[in-house]
Amino acid sequence: TSKYDDLLPLEIQIILGMVKDYLLESSNSKIANYGLEILSRLSIQTLDVENMLKDGNIIHNLCSFISTETELNFLIQIIKFLSLFATLGENVICILDENNCLQNISTLFCFSNVELINNVFDLIINWLIHPNKNLVNIYQLLSEIDFISIFDNFDYTIKTKAIRILQLAAAADSHSRMIDI
Repeated sequence: TSKYDDLLPLEIQIILGMVKDYLLESSNSKIANYGLEILSRLSIQTLDVENMLKDGNIIHNLCSFISTETELNFLIQIIKFLSLFATLGENVICILDENNCLQNISTLFCFSNVELINNVFDLIINWLIHPNKNLVNIYQLLSEIDFISIFDNFDYTIKTKAIRILQLAAAADSHSRMIDI
């Protein structure tokens, strides 16, 4: 029930420490989901998030929940947070790549849920926007996406994100991997 405005900086640090250690690193999906909900309610600074993520345990745990067996709403929330984490830059993207984030997502890409596709596309865009060396798995994931089906069956927002992904991937492509895609 705590809001960021009601808390002192020390109190925020204590809550973030508890959320990190007891909730976000839990192997129980319900407990991790509560941790994500608390994290979303606290408007915290980028540095606080980077400090929480630097050991890789939270990202490892969240990536381990990405599967077809995970409840859809929780899966969407995980990918939404991973997308937000990817905006922090190359260090976080490296941790995401080390924890097989994109490989886990590629096992899901036979779905038709608009919100899930939207969040996956946000993650891909944030991954491609930041300069990083971890592009092999992005191109593998892109090769598994049926862009023609997306352009035929989804709304304007998804289509514009798909075009943005293709533009960013082509701009970052130094090994002509986009030709196949």
